[in-house]
This record gives sequence, structure tokens and C-alpha cells, in this order.
Amino acid sequence: MLDDIDRGLIHALRIDGRAPFSAIADVLDVSAQTVSRRYRRLCASAALRVVGLAEPERSDRTQWLLRLATGPRVAQDLADALARRADTSWVKLASGGTEIVAIVHTSTADGPSGHALLLHDIPRTAGITAVSAHCVLHTYLGGPTAWSGHQQSLDATQQRRLRAAVAEAASATAASGGRLSPMPIPTCSPPSSATGGRA
Repeated sequence: MLDDIDRGLIHALRIDGRAPFSAIADVLDVSAQTVSRRYRRLCASAALRVVGLAEPERSDRTQWLLRLATGPRVAQDLADALARRADTSWVKLASGGTEIVAIVHTSTADGPSGHALLLHDIPRTAGITAVSAHCVLHTYLGGPTAWSGHQQSLDATQQRRLRAAVAEAASATAASGGRLSPMPIPTCSPPSSATGGRA
């Protein structure tokens, strides 16, 4: 179960995936070690993965909503394999563990070879009994509830403080001739029972 610190950490990483733990800790009013520990726990439970994805319409990429029907014994392994791919932005098990729903991004600039996942890899995978792929033409947000699709855990002041801290870190890094690099994508594994779910 996620608490306020977990939700704040996730929101901060959604604002800028390269935000230093010290800046996030300052905004959340906790120690940098707490943020680091929570980050590792979320990654280990496969609840969090930080990746950088360009907006599909600005990067010659097409977004697809996939529905894969599978046998119950292979669904989890296939979902894990999809989640590890750089072109996958979202994966969920559905229908009692016999269906995988995922959002993947394919390259339109590469022509048919850019759709290898859809045209070759998935249809040839053992255990998949049906494939349904739907091209996402537009994503609608807002409406009567004005829901943005993401939970807003940090208030406006916290968001400004985080953005300022990240900009300051980037300026300091650039001044020293370095580069603020993206955080590494963690290798997520099943949660360890040794921690007992504590952070």
C-alpha cells in the first residue's frame, strides 16, 4: 500500500525523472536516505520504473494499446517481459490473469521494421492465444471531472521548489562541464519477504 511519501516520490519523478533524491527529500520533508530506500523498495516490487519517453506525436512514434489473451501460466512472465522493454510504457494483467493490456510505442520512421514487436515478436510467442492492437490516435484528458490521469500528491509550492532544485542541479552540473544524466532503469525483481513491506 502506498503512503504519502511514496505518492510524493512518484509525483516528483513524474515531474522530472532526473530529480536528485536530496531535492525530493527536501520537498517531502524527509531524509534523502528515506527517499532512496522508498525508491529501491518501489522498484524491487516492480511498482515503479523510471524511463524517459518522448511524446509519440513529436517523435515519429505511434502509440498502441495491446490486448493479449494468454494462458494463466504464462501471463505473468509475458507481462514481466513486456514491462522490461524500453518501448513499453504501461502493462497490466486483467481477466483473472489471462489477459495482458499494454501500451507500446513503435517507430513510424522505420517503416514496417519499426513494428517488429506487433508484426513478428508477439504473434510468434508461445502462450499467446489472441492479439488485439489498437492505434491510439488521441488521448483525451479532463472532462467534467478535470482528471489529468495522474494523482497530484505535491502541491504547487512543492512542485515549484522541486523544479527550482532540479534546474539548480542542472546548472551546477553544466558549469562543471558535466551533464545531468537520467537515472538508471532499475532491474525490478519480486519483492523480498525479508523487508516485511517496510521502508
